[in-house]
Amino acid sequence: MMFYSLYIKIYIKMKIYFFWPFNVPISLNSTEPCEIFSVLQKHPKVELVNDFDECDYVIYMNIYRNILNLPYIERSSLNIEAVQKMYNFKDHHKEVIIDYNDWTDLRNVPANILQNVYKYFKRSVVYKPGCQNAPWFINDGNVINSELGSENAKITYPREILPINYGIRTDYIEYDKDYKQSGYIYDVCCMFEGYAWEGGLRSVVPHIVRQYEGIKKYVGMIKMENNLDRYANINTLYYGVMKHSKIIVTANPTNHEGDFRLWEALLTGNLVLCDKMLTTEMHKHPLVNGKHLVFYDDVNNLISLLQYYLFHTDESKQIGKSGREHVLKYHKFSDRVDEILEHLI
Repeated sequence: MMFYSLYIKIYIKMKIYFFWPFNVPISLNSTEPCEIFSVLQKHPKVELVNDFDECDYVIYMNIYRNILNLPYIERSSLNIEAVQKMYNFKDHHKEVIIDYNDWTDLRNVPANILQNVYKYFKRSVVYKPGCQNAPWFINDGNVINSELGSENAKITYPREILPINYGIRTDYIEYDKDYKQSGYIYDVCCMFEGYAWEGGLRSVVPHIVRQYEGIKKYVGMIKMENNLDRYANINTLYYGVMKHSKIIVTANPTNHEGDFRLWEALLTGNLVLCDKMLTTEMHKHPLVNGKHLVFYDDVNNLISLLQYYLFHTDESKQIGKSGREHVLKYHKFSDRVDEILEHLI
């Protein structure tokens, strides 16, 4: 009987309904849903089905499980029949949430079923006391941790929440495979502007790089002609600057941890300097400081690290190479799907 059960577990595919609430097909304009769905379509352990009644599990991305109660979507864009079926669905033990939104609370699931959904994967699980909207980000009793203080801390929630990171976008991986690099153009680049309204390190770090004398540098955001397309198309100029920079300096958003820029920077194979993170430490294959990238603690530490690695190029190249190999092995969106399925099997 034990061998029979093992056979069943290995060879019978998991039936998953990937809930899509819109009238239009899934497209790259919805980056995370498109990445997850594309992997599930090809996954050897998964059979995608077309309705709630057929599935072992139903997967909801981002706000879709609570889509009628949140103000972010035009109702005219919705497939109301599919949405109504969702609200009538009662087998909450089959429901899986993959929440890539910036906010740290749990608004993506109606409060009356929050405790009953089977698994909840979430990207923004870190409290950042210096963020502009910290009180707003911990509202409605969704975040409960009386010990949150002056340091970044993992949030305690009223139910099990499984941390999940972004991954490298598949289109950037494919683009990088054929990229013909012909040496460095810049010593250092920082790919955002440093606007005061951003707050935190994002508003400061670009100016540190700008003021650094005696080096070739690029500082600033490279926008696409239609910046709304930035998640549907490869920004080749932006990626080219990073690819031709010895050192890439980045910083996390003020209110939360994680963005696509970090993973795209690591993909280049050049040294990445990033402010210290907690979410990557929660991963079973974490980004290791000094091995895959270098974390800085504050502005003064960043200046010291720049001074060091600008004159220790062999060391910076080795870290960049190791970081690229690590993220290509463990931090693609296909790896994120494997992490999710491990919790469902």
